[in-house]
Amino acid sequence: MIDVYKMNLQEQKDFDVTQKIMTKIFAAYGCVPQMTKMDEYSPYDAKMRAKKRKYHVEIKERNVPCLEDLETLPLKVKKYCNILENTPENITPIIIYLVNDEKYYIFNLRDLDLNKVDIRNWVIPKVNYTEKKEYDKVPTFFIPIQMANYNGLIS
Repeated sequence: MIDVYKMNLQEQKDFDVTQKIMTKIFAAYGCVPQMTKMDEYSPYDAKMRAKKRKYHVEIKERNVPCLEDLETLPLKVKKYCNILENTPENITPIIIYLVNDEKYYIFNLRDLDLNKVDIRNWVIPKVNYTEKKEYDKVPTFFIPIQMANYNGLIS
């Protein structure tokens, strides 16, 4: 059984952290972005508008044993395809990774050089926030962190 309370709590925390990060980034450009959280069935987590530009935002939290050893970040191929299919050309699809509550990495999904991305199966739980874990192999992009458009410390 899925612990919906824990899942919703984590998603709200991730949204709030992302909103603070985006506000800090866009402050340098003299604007305050407007973010709207999407419902759970949306292919992305939030919509954002800043400086007459529109963004679809996917938020991923990752915990890694050693931040210094981090070289890539995973994105399921299906998630990537769903976001791009549901993002018109005049809207920028971005993904932000919140890593260990310490660092963030932001990627424009249309700018990824897929020739530099490792694509392989990733063994992960079928469902998070459950007591009983069942695992599945999922085709996944492993994106080099050097491809990030922005990165920084979460403060």
